[in-house]
Amino acid sequence: MSFQKIPDEEYQKLTTGLKWQIGKALGVFNCYGLGDYIPEVTSVIVGLAEKYAMAIRGKDAKIETGYARKRPTE
Repeated sequence: MSFQKIPDEEYQKLTTGLKWQIGKALGVFNCYGLGDYIPEVTSVIVGLAEKYAMAIRGKDAKIETGYARKRPTE
């Protein structure tokens, strides 16, 4: 099974679109005062999606965030 890598420009365009759509979906959390977390969580979700895409194509990719939740500052 062989897959071609897409050009970097196309990859960046697709990744930007994915981030934008995830940000829109998470926008509901703005009403709970959690909007500051949306960009960071969006990046984590995109990273997981990238790892998932690699794994289903047979690459050795561990699907985990490596993310440690930060405590809110008071």
